[in-house]
Amino acid sequence: MEIFEIAPNLYQSTKIDDSDLFLSHGFDCVIDLEGGFDKILSGWNLGGSYLYWHIFDVPWMPNEDRLWNVVRYGFNSWVHKDKILTHCSMGRNRSGLINGCILSLDGMYGPEIVKLIQEKRPGALTNTTFREFLSGL
Repeated sequence: MEIFEIAPNLYQSTKIDDSDLFLSHGFDCVIDLEGGFDKILSGWNLGGSYLYWHIFDVPWMPNEDRLWNVVRYGFNSWVHKDKILTHCSMGRNRSGLINGCILSLDGMYGPEIVKLIQEKRPGALTNTTFREFLSGL
């Protein structure tokens, strides 16, 4: 498991497969974008929140209404000082899409968002569709 801090209290990671590493970060909220409930979180602090929305790393956008609902959930948690982890399998495209949208709600603009995420998570946003969407925000 690799965890990358994108902005203060806003993280993205690869698949959660190391409970000790996960627990050591003290996350308040997890947004899970990949295949199936994270069973490893069964011992996680019950005060935390967990949102599961499986989307695919494909060359088309997921449903944008649902996308923005998930983003608003993450953004609202983040602005209330929760420590957020967004994750997918590789921690590159799907989690970058959500975190980029969260940053847009905080006032960042497209190219700035893409640059920040790619600096903080090497190899991020290789999905052209997701990257171009974020660039247009």
